[in-house]
Amino acid sequence: MGRLKHLAVLFALIFSAGAMVASSASAATQSPAGTNTTPTEITKPAWVHQCAAMHCGYHAVGAHTAAKAYCWVSHEGILWDLVTTSAPWDPAVQIVGYVSEDALSPTEDFDNCANVGLPSRSAPTTYWAHSCPLASCGYGVINEGHWMQPQFSVQSNGQTWWVVLDHSSPDYQLAGYIYPFTP
Repeated sequence: MGRLKHLAVLFALIFSAGAMVASSASAATQSPAGTNTTPTEITKPAWVHQCAAMHCGYHAVGAHTAAKAYCWVSHEGILWDLVTTSAPWDPAVQIVGYVSEDALSPTEDFDNCANVGLPSRSAPTTYWAHSCPLASCGYGVINEGHWMQPQFSVQSNGQTWWVVLDHSSPDYQLAGYIYPFTP
């Protein structure tokens, strides 16, 4: 079963890379090759943290909440999965953040977050990394010069917002939506 799963992931990566080359006009709103999502469920009440640490800001979500998992990091002795899920105040709004892996089912062998998304780069300016693709959502700061990594983009109110990880943040692996941004 494991070998079949890995072959399916490899096929999906090859197919998605070819699809991105074939449709460069819409590539800015697609997930980069290597950014796979796994439908999952948050099985117990959980906090969706904006960074992979207990001290970071969070949104509380209830048990049996649908989510998409992207990748994982390990910090403070906890495996954290980067997810998007419906905001508690509006199911049409998607929040991004980390939940401890024991809150998800099924848990999959996701890639480490450093190995997915677009190549990392130095932030050319300071960004506010919001927990949802709206300026009214809470945020962390990605400072100019920080080592950041774009993960994927979404459309919200006619704008393209990118989920970016800040690898240099003192708030470990700060994740958030930024706009405007050109990958």
